[in-house]
Amino acid sequence: MQAVILAAGEGMRLRPLTHSRPKAMIPVANRPIIAHVMDALIENGIRDLVVVAGYRKEVVLNYCNRLPFPVTTVVQKRQLGTADALRAAADGSTGTSWWSRGTTSLTRPPSPG
Repeated sequence: MQAVILAAGEGMRLRPLTHSRPKAMIPVANRPIIAHVMDALIENGIRDLVVVAGYRKEVVLNYCNRLPFPVTTVVQKRQLGTADALRAAADGSTGTSWWSRGTTSLTRPPSPG
């Protein structure tokens, strides 16, 4: 199973904490939020991770590149919301179905051709 972690958001409501880092990299209990999310996924047997980076993308990409396990990273060029982030995630995803927060199941449309 593959998980998509949306880490492209700016976190405007979290200013000034997000002036120099994206909200996924804000520390909670001395670790970035994204680390807690990844730990929960790995503890539940999901090891195929795709991270969507956008705002201050270099911070997220550098973090992911230093991890002791492989993570696929994709860049959302412009932050246009959750739907666009999921579209960007499709570039790095191998799955046909994704699970999103809440109770929404998302299915990738078949490729043309």
